[in-house]
Amino acid sequence: MADTTFIYVLIDPRTEEIRYIGKSDKPNERFKYHLRDKTKCHRVNWINRLVGIGESPVLKIVEEIKSENWQERERFWIKHYRKMGFDLVNDNDGGGGCDNP
Repeated sequence: MADTTFIYVLIDPRTEEIRYIGKSDKPNERFKYHLRDKTKCHRVNWINRLVGIGESPVLKIVEEIKSENWQERERFWIKHYRKMGFDLVNDNDGGGGCDNP
């Protein structure tokens, strides 16, 4: 496992609103995975709608952190953006992890 990892957001290019918060050691690879993911969930539905109109979410890193406390930081950012009123497509409050890049 890497010493550091990243908390990132995916932004809707039409509205510039943050729609998803995630964690990855390799955010650019994770972003590519998001674009080809076929899982049945809100995130994939949102991305597929964007792709269907010739758009793509925008990836932005919000924090580089030590790998050992990523769960706490991901939960922090999800709570933070929800409190600000963003309509996130995250299925949970964060910290659950993922087997993908």
